[in-house]
Amino acid sequence: MKLFVRSSPQVQPGGFSAFGLARLVEWICGAVALACFAYVTSVVLDERAFQARQSKRLATLVEAALHPKSPAIEAKPPARRLVRPGDPIGRLEIAAVGISSIVTDGIDELTLQRGIGWMPDTALPGEPGNVAMAGHRDTFFRGLRELKLGDAIHLATPTGDFDYRVDSLRVVAPEEIGVLASSAEPTLTLVTCYPFSYLGAAPMRFIVRARQVSNRPDPPLRRGAT
Repeated sequence: MKLFVRSSPQVQPGGFSAFGLARLVEWICGAVALACFAYVTSVVLDERAFQARQSKRLATLVEAALHPKSPAIEAKPPARRLVRPGDPIGRLEIAAVGISSIVTDGIDELTLQRGIGWMPDTALPGEPGNVAMAGHRDTFFRGLRELKLGDAIHLATPTGDFDYRVDSLRVVAPEEIGVLASSAEPTLTLVTCYPFSYLGAAPMRFIVRARQVSNRPDPPLRRGAT
């Protein structure tokens, strides 16, 4: 007398057994996970390589400012710095919240994927007016959620070092472009999407406004030069 009977796999209408269908789904999920991992890895590696290249380029620009090829003949008011495509604007550092990143001209998707973007048509560091920068809330500007009034912001550029203090933190609608308007005093404005933990395209904008409290017109590397 048979006590156990081996059951045959159930075959689905399309010709797959339940076991075979489960294995197929498992394989597809594994392939998708592997593709996602490869994509994220490539983005991270590209970001780090870009930051390293731009850091070296920034050091080169600072060195060129320290040792110009031809000495100035007479003192003149500094002209607006010419920003060449691909050149870094400087390095933004907010020690209180762990932010340190190269700032590059432009706010297109690739630029913001690799670092912080300077908004064209706003002032450059060292100029009177409003210096505006943008970054993603889940990467380079993630730390802004912890920012507090009075926190220090440091900006190192080829034309000097600039220090700011946070004056205001606001949440505004995307249409409120007045935050980018010029100002009578040297000002820094940082823009990112809000809420920070929102899934998908965030509906609001988080605005950091900081006033310039000091500047050192000599390039930052001069402090370590002999």
